[in-house]
Amino acid sequence: MSIISSDEIENYDEFREFETNYVGNKTTMLDKSDDWYYSDINFVTNSHLKILGSKGPKHLLDYYKNGGTDSSAFSFGRAAHCFILEPDEFSKRYLVVDDTDIKNEIGGARPTATKAYKEWLNLIEEEALTDNKELLNIDDWNTILAMKSELDKIKEFKDLMTGTLKEKIFTNEFVGVRVKIKLDAINTGNYVIDYKTTNDAATRENFIRDMYKYGYDHQAAFYCDVTGTNRFIFIVQEKSFPYSIMIAELSDDVLEKGRAKYQRNLLAYKKYFIDNDPEDILKTYYLKTTI
Repeated sequence: MSIISSDEIENYDEFREFETNYVGNKTTMLDKSDDWYYSDINFVTNSHLKILGSKGPKHLLDYYKNGGTDSSAFSFGRAAHCFILEPDEFSKRYLVVDDTDIKNEIGGARPTATKAYKEWLNLIEEEALTDNKELLNIDDWNTILAMKSELDKIKEFKDLMTGTLKEKIFTNEFVGVRVKIKLDAINTGNYVIDYKTTNDAATRENFIRDMYKYGYDHQAAFYCDVTGTNRFIFIVQEKSFPYSIMIAELSDDVLEKGRAKYQRNLLAYKKYFIDNDPEDILKTYYLKTTI
């Protein structure tokens, strides 16, 4: 296991000026659907805080009103999570589209552009809509199978996943703000696990770069504090051959710096969305700073 230490990421000591007593005492596990989790805006998520921190309150208000966008990378990651963490649920949520036979039957240079192919695909889409399933193309399905096969070779991965609760929603309350998270896996009282797929090789250097870019330390500290857990472990896997894997646990000082980041964003959320009416305060909101 690779331990990521704080001397390998940017210094965030300036955020330590914010109050640090954020330990919640209302940890609760909820039995709610994904639809509820992603549509509810009464509880604040890690993603909400990151939007606020990186783009400002106007962008978060727009997100609440209009929602976000669903990229192909996010869709793939969601399918990989389901099959790897909850394999028994996969067939209930996904319909794999294998168009090999229909393309061979139609033939030609561009079978997918033909009327026959589009009619065939329309029937598949109607079936998925009726059964409330998400479509997954055959190439992505084969990639996920290969990734799962590589993970199954790693004994430490199996050991870490043993005895965990998977895909559970937890809530808590910090400084009067209700928060929620959806975990990949948790060994209650011991550690939280988050599985991430990446386009690059799963190396220490690439992960540290992505942690800084995407705020993984922010996420880890937030998840630990919501659940009252002290250890956070990332399982990182490459999405193309040879599907390299890294297991990385964040050190205490990285978690502390991530904690300072999410606390800053939480204070901003409290200011704009709890203590004031966001519709009123954002009418005249603008950023003033010194560089």
